[in-house]
Amino acid sequence: MGKKDKKVSAAAAPATKVISNIPLSLPILETIKFSQQQNGLRFGDYARYRQHCARRLRRLRKGLKFTHGKGKGFVAKEVTAANAAEVRHLMLPLYHSERAWSYAMQLREDERNDKEENGDEASSRIKFHLMGRLKKAVVWSDKLASLCTERADARTSLEAEAYASYMAGNLALYKEEWKLALEKFSTAQRIYSELAKVGTSVQQDLVHQILEEISPFMRYCEYNLNMLSGSSSADMLHELRESTTSALLQSKIDQVFHEEAKTKAKTMAQITWNGRAITIPSDDLSVAMVRPEEHLAKLAKPDLTEKKRDAVYVDLFGCYDNILRQLANERTKTDSMKSGFMAEAQRENIAALEEYTRFLKLAHTAARNLVLLQQLKARLNVDRSPGDMIHIVEVLLQNIDEMQAVPGAASHPLMAHKFAVLQPVLRAMRANYVAQMYLAGKKFPEAMALYEQAKENVQQAVATPETDAEVRGLLQELQTQVLGAPARVNASAFLHGSTESVRAGLEALNVSDAGGKSLLERQNDYDGGRRGRAHDIVKLPPAMVAVPPKPLLFDIAFTELALPDVQGRIDELNPKPSGGLFGWLRG
Repeated sequence: MGKKDKKVSAAAAPATKVISNIPLSLPILETIKFSQQQNGLRFGDYARYRQHCARRLRRLRKGLKFTHGKGKGFVAKEVTAANAAEVRHLMLPLYHSERAWSYAMQLREDERNDKEENGDEASSRIKFHLMGRLKKAVVWSDKLASLCTERADARTSLEAEAYASYMAGNLALYKEEWKLALEKFSTAQRIYSELAKVGTSVQQDLVHQILEEISPFMRYCEYNLNMLSGSSSADMLHELRESTTSALLQSKIDQVFHEEAKTKAKTMAQITWNGRAITIPSDDLSVAMVRPEEHLAKLAKPDLTEKKRDAVYVDLFGCYDNILRQLANERTKTDSMKSGFMAEAQRENIAALEEYTRFLKLAHTAARNLVLLQQLKARLNVDRSPGDMIHIVEVLLQNIDEMQAVPGAASHPLMAHKFAVLQPVLRAMRANYVAQMYLAGKKFPEAMALYEQAKENVQQAVATPETDAEVRGLLQELQTQVLGAPARVNASAFLHGSTESVRAGLEALNVSDAGGKSLLERQNDYDGGRRGRAHDIVKLPPAMVAVPPKPLLFDIAFTELALPDVQGRIDELNPKPSGGLFGWLRG
């Protein structure tokens, strides 16, 4: 018998371990969610979670003595209903599926980064590798579902079926089979909805969490099905992008946005900067320069919360950074070109595009800082002091200085109509807040000088014609604070000086007799008096003498009282002596 026959006979040998008929119970959703949260997925680290799944599989096989063997002694061992004796046997296909799924999500991030760097020239190998990992995750999840049907209890079997439907929905979503994906996600949602009615509180919370994750998938599939019939809405897609936490769904929505940006970029062949038209050198760069418009449209919505606004600004600045990276790549290409008229013209265009992008990024950075300034002003004197306001004003002034340093920025409408007027307003605001700190420290000359400087800046801003409503509101509010500030400082300084002089006089007041006796007081004493004060007849002003104070209460009702007659009691206490022979002598 050869080695190959030995392997086959070993694999086909019946298990000697007796399998009980007791159904196994495995909380699938609870197991994977806790593993994900504790091993990288809380921060979106799919590589760490994939490594954890590989280590977990190795430990499970060693603990179950279910290893394949090494080298020539390799024998593939699969978990079946005949040899699944423990719950750990059910964990093997579960963690195989999780490892394949996490690897697919890791490849999805690599694919997105590759597209951002190379555009349409991105490698397609990552896409095929990602598809293979998702297919393997579906195969292992189906094995888990079939195994649980025969060996597990009812709840575990239902969880395994919902898990397999979820994985199959992910694969269909990536393959853009919208109808099949919607069916799979609907099956998972229906099963999880029934499971949410029973179980412990922890299990119910996890089921509600997975239901919230599945809902955006279904809405996205419905969006694409409606788009095929011509009745889709772009606002629905933006809401899905903000509500979902799935990396796969986010990548699909980003792909749709990218296609829309490509369509818009076809009509955007050039921009106007510093009075001249500048041609965009590549299609990928045109797409990148269209993407910020999506985020600017979100910022224009009135019902945007502070948290969402910050997230939109982060995405907006990321778009501008991506444009600058692509321009740097274009500049590297032009540097390798031979010198000539065309090469110089292309270098000038790229330099102008960099100036345009840097100015827009700085302008939106200043707009974001201006929003933060308004938020801090609303909390001033509640949990913020004037010292906290100075930092954000300094940052805004630095933003405007950087904008002015960009060549050609002075001709842009944002600089001419808003930030050129905002600069003296911010300088006046800074002087105002610093003066308030000096005034609190009783440093009145410094506060007066700063208020005068703030007043000059306010007058300069008033003389400049402004058209921005936000800047006008800041200026009007600052005028009421600054114009009357010198009079308030003078009044505070006068009151402080008067109070200090009174306090100094009271502190110098001395009631002790330290000036010596006058002539009237030392007539009968052998005392020549002190030098310089020896001929004082009396002391002027007279020395203070401690006198008893008046009583607080006066007994004015005593004279109006009718006192009782107590003579009888006095007689009883002092009886008269008895008479006798010598009574008349005592009498």
